[in-house]
Amino acid sequence: MIPPWGTVDDVRAAHAARDFASARAILRRRKLEDPSWEDWRDFYTGLELIGDCLEAPSGAVRSRAEAFVAQFRASPMRRHVRRACDVESKPNGK
Repeated sequence: MIPPWGTVDDVRAAHAARDFASARAILRRRKLEDPSWEDWRDFYTGLELIGDCLEAPSGAVRSRAEAFVAQFRASPMRRHVRRACDVESKPNGK
């Protein structure tokens, strides 16, 4: 299992530079190259959502972010997705 830390740093740097195409390319490449991708699904999905919210926030993106927050209750990425996508945490994931 390859920890995603380098990927997280690279994607965050791309987000900070507002280079969302590069961020998506990094995530696509990692998904193809890393057989343990599923083990880190919350990190990659969260990073993808953060980029989408920063680049072009919309109702559809916000709905995906709300679903992420509800689904990945134990993920450390939840707070980052909530902040970037302006999503409230609802009690009991409802």
